[in-house]
Amino acid sequence: MSTLANEVKRLSGIYASIQRDKDRERELQLAMAPKREIVDAPSRQYQPYWCICCGRDYHATGNKVVEGQGASMSAVYKSQCPEGHDNYRYITDVGNDPYFNRSQDVAKDRALHADDILSPHDSRFQTVYRQQWLQHEARREQLHGK
Repeated sequence: MSTLANEVKRLSGIYASIQRDKDRERELQLAMAPKREIVDAPSRQYQPYWCICCGRDYHATGNKVVEGQGASMSAVYKSQCPEGHDNYRYITDVGNDPYFNRSQDVAKDRALHADDILSPHDSRFQTVYRQQWLQHEARREQLHGK
């Protein structure tokens, strides 16, 4: 009986080792595979850019540039402004694309729509949306009895 138990224990260890190897292989394959956003991005893209040298917005067609391998792979669109300066737009790290912080066009759009996204907890809400603020306060007083 102990021989059978030993054999089961030995085979369980082998099975666990095989499973660990398969998991490591799967992780390695995922790490080496190109990111989906890079593969899906077109090789050329017409979009707005901000030229830090000229200090202005412009629209151009950028070419996809890919660097690195596997998990460290990144991609950008590269274009040139009318003055010939190279500028980039991020494909893989869009949330950190400096265009959104530097562009004057984006700043104008944000200012234009800033009031559209106010919540009742914002200090400007009661000034911009006076009627809605009064309704909100009336409901709050009904609920809390103040």
